[in-house]
Order: sequence, then structure tokens, then C-alpha cells
Amino acid sequence: EEEEEEEDCRTTAGTTASVLQQLVREHIARETVSEKVRECVRDLTNEKGGDPTTLTADEIRAKVKSKGLVEEVLKGLGVKCTDETTARLSRHNNRKGKYISNGNNKKATRKGERHLYLSLHGGSAFIEQQGYESSTLQIHLQFGKQRFVSNEYSCVCDPGFQEGFLLRLPQFTDVSATSSNTLFNIREKIHIVIIRHDADSPHCEVIASEFIDFRPMVLQAMLEGRVPIKSVKVHGVGVRNSLPTGIVHMKFEIVPNLDVQFDAEEIALMMSHEKEVAILQERQFLVHAQKWWDEYTSIRSTHKKRLVKLFAEDETGRRRPICTCIQRVKPSRAIETPLEAARFVSLFAFLHRVSDGMDKIGVNGHSHEQWLSTHALLSSKQGDVEDHALLLAGLFLEFGLDAYLCLGTKRRSNDLSNNHDDIPFNDKYMLQKKLHQLQQEEVYMWVMVLDDDGYVWFWDPVTGKRYKHWHEHDDRHVGETPNHPFVTLDCVFNETMFAANCQPSHFVHECSFNFSSSRDWKQLGSDILMSVRKRFSMPVLSLQPSTFDPYELVETLEVELKALIKEHRHLLGMTCRFDKKLEQTLSSSLVAYETEQAQHIHMDNNEFRLALSSRIPKGHSFKGFPFEMRSLSPQEALHICNKSFVGKEILEIHGDQVWHSVRCRVCVYPEDMVTVWVMVACRYLNTS
Repeated sequence: EEEEEEEDCRTTAGTTASVLQQLVREHIARETVSEKVRECVRDLTNEKGGDPTTLTADEIRAKVKSKGLVEEVLKGLGVKCTDETTARLSRHNNRKGKYISNGNNKKATRKGERHLYLSLHGGSAFIEQQGYESSTLQIHLQFGKQRFVSNEYSCVCDPGFQEGFLLRLPQFTDVSATSSNTLFNIREKIHIVIIRHDADSPHCEVIASEFIDFRPMVLQAMLEGRVPIKSVKVHGVGVRNSLPTGIVHMKFEIVPNLDVQFDAEEIALMMSHEKEVAILQERQFLVHAQKWWDEYTSIRSTHKKRLVKLFAEDETGRRRPICTCIQRVKPSRAIETPLEAARFVSLFAFLHRVSDGMDKIGVNGHSHEQWLSTHALLSSKQGDVEDHALLLAGLFLEFGLDAYLCLGTKRRSNDLSNNHDDIPFNDKYMLQKKLHQLQQEEVYMWVMVLDDDGYVWFWDPVTGKRYKHWHEHDDRHVGETPNHPFVTLDCVFNETMFAANCQPSHFVHECSFNFSSSRDWKQLGSDILMSVRKRFSMPVLSLQPSTFDPYELVETLEVELKALIKEHRHLLGMTCRFDKKLEQTLSSSLVAYETEQAQHIHMDNNEFRLALSSRIPKGHSFKGFPFEMRSLSPQEALHICNKSFVGKEILEIHGDQVWHSVRCRVCVYPEDMVTVWVMVACRYLNTS
């Protein structure tokens, strides 16, 4: 695989020239730069006496360059890499580092390989997106280990999607239905997620998610001898997953073309049989799960009230066994420890989906819960606690840790006295979650890692914090109580195991974590889990390296924030001066803050105190206001300062010899996630 990656990178160099030409052509057409070029030619012709035949190519190039059109085109070529490659030529790159163009470039193929070329030819009927004129739409696409992202398009009823994606297909030998190594035995589906970026919000929203089986489209194209444009309905998410959000017009083409004989009827029967087998397997699991649930609830009547969940729905409404929701994620070199992985996951915005409102409440007034697929979470960069936990578990499993997901509650009382025996076993989790929220208990999902020395480590996926846990009768901790917020634990699972807590007490401090004990934990059969795991098998995803330059970002942020502070004080009738030497001193404190959060290491910061004492002149006082934010907005930084008593006092301080200082630190993570530390400080003559 490493040799293949190196060869792919070499292939990239061979296609760079043609790719850049294609990008420039598309940008010129889109931005009407061509009209400006014609104006340059007309001006140059007039300067030459009106005879265009006397113009040379060098003269035209010099004129265009002097008008700044070259810089305008280069600036407009947005670059965003969507997988573990560091190539930044386009916003379309697969995980091997091979270039995929924005336009109809089908030349980026290697000998002996076949690709599926998926091209977009506009969209229509995105009716609900009207009224978001300042917002944009963006398509994220996943096929196997490959991930792609489109440019951003205006959020209108008929968005002008015009791009192409070259998807590498697994190796196959023919297209017959009898062969085990055939094009039509590729069961991997294309996952399309459409994101809306709102101009007035730092977050984005998943408006549509669709899994597409490309094989019927390819079969139709082979039968007709041409590649037709297919109108694919993309459905909404959550309670809207049964309604189409809009239509995306696509073409599906095998590159290079297949020129072989095949039996279309035989292939259609094969795909139909495949669906029947999948339905049969789902029914078998449902029967097995119902039997398991009846056995579990017969152990104790209180088990019916525990938070045991066997099924979950993703954002498309697909109902699947809970163990198949975990998708492994390759950390990449940008995340080298589990601590860094926890910090990375905590940077995703927390969006609590179960609440009032049409988006969160299903039919008949019941809460509608969905678990985002890992691809949808990485695309939208926000999710509920379950989404955070699934991503963190997928990273931990790739690190080789013995990791499990835990369903239970956080630090509140558990008083469920109502009888809900008529609720089906697969709806029990949602019922209990709603009841806990109506009372004073928070239903939660977190990640657990078992240690060899008998300890258990709990990881909060939303905050990134790690907690050490031990049994209340552990002789090593007589009289001590674990300091964590988790109260009850009802079931645990990972990709190969599901177990429900059948101990008399489900309080965490009384639980045994010996999963091999049938007296303490009731496991679902490993054979049945293995069969459904094969059906819902998912590839290991890779994280996209950051495309941000932290040094460039931090310089821009500091300059803009200083300008805002200066303007703020000017409106109050006060002057503003900045102490650059003091700003350098503040850097060490910001490094310490991020180290404490990411590595869970306490920093005494003694060097900062020593340096500060030497920077502050005798008779002067120092005030500082450090804070963290998740955006690069200087306006938000100023707003945070104004909301804080200390921050506002620093901004509006008046007196003799007042000097301000601003220092920022931008920490970049994969998927273009950032955390920003800011210190706004001042020194002034102490007149008291």
C-alpha cells in the first residue's frame, strides 16, 4: 500500500499541468475574467494605432499582468484537500494523493485501473433553501476510503452544481453475474452529504444525505450505449428523511469504457437476490434481538427501565444494529496520541438534537433521534454527544485501545416510576432519554478504555476530559471516590461486542467490568453480530490534514483585533498604545493553556511569571484576560472581552502610562478544526 501511495503521488506530477489549465479555464469562465482580458486587448490595440495584428503574445501577457488579472485568477483558485494527502491543487483529492479536477478531467487514471467518473450537472427543486441568499451549498462525497468535497454554490432553488469526481473502483475482472470478481459485485455505495453554510453563523447544517448504488446507473448506460443524466433525489435528515430535499442531476461513467458482452437480465437478478438476502439477514437479527431482550428483561423487572439500545437510525433514517454504527478512523500523523484524539473530537461543535421544535420532534410529538454517520459528522463539524462518542471510539480502536461505548447517565438522580411495559424494546432508549431530560438526569454516551491493572478510564467525548475509575471496594483506594460525573451504566458496546448490565445495581461505582461474567453482563451472540457487521461493513476513513497556515492566521487575527480595540477606545475618547515586547512574553502562557487542555498536564508556568516580572516596570501593575474560542473572528474575540468584567475593565482602563498587549495562538487540527487562545492584557502606572 505504501508503494502504491508513492506511485500515485508520482502520477500527480504528470497531470498537474493539464489540471491547472482546466482550473484556470473554469475560473475565467465563472468569474467573467475573460471580458476583462478582452478589455486589455482593446486598450493595447488602441495604443498600437488600432491594428490588432501587430500585437504579440508577450505584449498581451504583460498588459494582463499589469492589470492584476493574473493575481485575481490565482487568488480565486480555492484550494482544499479532503483526505490524508497534502496536495493542495484542488478541492478534490482522494486519499492516495492523486489529483481529481473540478471539471471533466478523465485523464488522471493509472494503467490497469478503472474508475467511476461521477459528474454533476446542476440541481433543482431545493425549495426549502429559498430565503438563504447569503448562504452557500456544498457537496461532500465518500466512496470507500476516498473522500471529496465540491466548491461552494449559491443557496438557491436550482443550484448550479458543475463538477466531476473520479472514484477509484476496486479491482474486478469482468461484468458477468456468475463471477465473484465482477463490477456488479462491488456493493460499496456512494455517500453524498449536502451542507449549507450560513453566512451569519460559524456552523453549518446537514440538509441532505443519500446513499447511492451506482450499479443500476452503470447498467442502464451500458444497455443504452450512452451515458444519460440521472436525476437523483436527495432526502432530508432527521424527521425529514422521508421527503426529498432536492434533485441533483448526475452522470455515472466507467473510465476507461467497458466494451464487453454481458447478460443484463442475469445481472439484474443478481442484484435483486442481493437485496432479498439483506432483508432476510435483517429479519434474522431482529428475531434474535427480540429473543435476547425478552431473556434480559426476565432477569429483573427493573431491566425494562434501563437504557439499553439495540438499534439506531442514521441521518438518512436507516435503522441498523448499534454495533455497526462505529466506523474506524485513521488518525493520520496530525494526531499521534489518544489524548490528542480526544482534544480533536472535543473541537466539534456540540449540537443537542433532542429538543422542542419540528427538527427534533417526530410525529405524534415524540422526540426523533438520529446518529450522524462519521462522514456526515466530519462534513458538518457538529453533532450530538453520540456522534462525538462514535468518532472518538473509532479513533481509539485504530490506536489499538480496548475501547467501548457506554450508555448511561451523568450525575443526577434516577427516578422512573411510570410503567411503560407496552413500549417496544427497540424504542426503550428514546423513551428513557426523554424522561430523564424531563426530570433532572442527563442521558449520556461516553467512551471507556479498560486498563491492564484493573483500572477503567472514562473519556467525555464532548469536553475531551479523561477520568480514572475504580470499584468502590478497591483496596488501593480505601475511602476514596472516583471524581467523574457518570452515575449509571446500562450497556456497553463496540464493533464486535454488545453487553447489557444485568447486575443488581447499575450505578457506576458498584459495577463490575468483567464482561466475560454472564452473571454481571448479558452479551448478544457474537455470531449474529459478526453476520450483521459483514453486511454493514465500512472502510477505515482517514482524516484530512489541515490546510491552514497557523502563523498567517494568527498574524491576521492579531492585527484585526488590535484595530478593533483601538477603535473601541477611540469611541470612548481614549488613546491606545501597544507594547510589543510584552506581547512576546504572553506567548508562553498561551502555550501552557493549550498543553493543559490537550495533554492533561498541569503547567506551573513559572517561566511566564519570571518573564512578566522583568517586563513590567517598577511601579506598574499588570492585568490579563486569557480566553479560548473556536473561531478566527476578531469581532467574536472583542465580544468575549466586553462580556467579561475583567476583559471589559482592560479594554476601557484609563490612567497614566497605559499600554495594551494582544497575543493570539492558533492551534490547527485535521479537518480544518482550530482552537484559538487569546490574551488581552495591559500595564499601567499604579497611582495608589
